[in-house]
Amino acid sequence: MRVFFYLEDRKRTLDSPTDKIMVSLTAFADELEREKARQRTYDATLRKPRAGHVTGGLLFGYDQVDVVGTDGRRSHVNASGQHRRRMASRPSSR
Repeated sequence: MRVFFYLEDRKRTLDSPTDKIMVSLTAFADELEREKARQRTYDATLRKPRAGHVTGGLLFGYDQVDVVGTDGRRSHVNASGQHRRRMASRPSSR
């Protein structure tokens, strides 16, 4: 079996101990990057709500409405379903 690195445009060989350790070191570096990405994502999920940012996407039928605290800063966001309620109260065209 032959293994190619398409980004580096070269063939990976495992003929020598040096080749084998290089594959192991590359896998180790990739694992470290995955762990750092996981930690950054986790930190952002804690930091964003505390800062009053919306952490989820838009939900069909709802509008995001800022809720401002007494200090003038946005404290959180409520989802207003008025559009959904309007649509539900309309008579069906069937």
